[in-house]
Amino acid sequence: MVMKIAAAVLAAGRSERFGDIKVLQKIEGKTFLEIIFEKLEILKLDTLLVYYFDEIADFVPSDIRMIKNSYPEEGQIHSIKLAIAELLNEDYDGLIVWPADMPLIDTGTVRGIVDRALEEPRKIIAASYKGSIGHPVYFPRRKWMEIFEIHNSGVNVLVHTPETVLTETDDHFTKIGVNTKEELEKYIDEYKKGS
Repeated sequence: MVMKIAAAVLAAGRSERFGDIKVLQKIEGKTFLEIIFEKLEILKLDTLLVYYFDEIADFVPSDIRMIKNSYPEEGQIHSIKLAIAELLNEDYDGLIVWPADMPLIDTGTVRGIVDRALEEPRKIIAASYKGSIGHPVYFPRRKWMEIFEIHNSGVNVLVHTPETVLTETDDHFTKIGVNTKEELEKYIDEYKKGS
């Protein structure tokens, strides 16, 4: 089966707890965004970036669609809606959502999501570490309108159901996001231990 899948990188947080533009922080000389974009390029997924800070634009390749989220206080669900709205009139079968504060998710983990989507194209598919749902998450086109109907609860109301297919992985970075500079230091230490 041939499927057309896009990836939305969610980078519209205001980084208030971090105190700086979080997704422009570097790990081994590359920003969070650069790390994620390189992985998505390997997988040949069309990529959208939902962002808030205009300064991010200087770090985004020209082939990546940028969508401004002017209302980051509405949470990740608003960014997902913006990405879906961008794709509605195109022939995409599904969308993979990847929070930009989780750059160390392994390329193989994302490939596993894509492969499972090819097998079960109508299901929501999420990475799972030790039985716990993590990122990224694949949303088939048939679920997109349901996402538009979600307001306060966030997308978890769709993901945390028996219908969601989990792809088990030993990639613990599917569960680890970065919110503070202290967490970034621990995050980098974790990465160095495993590399």
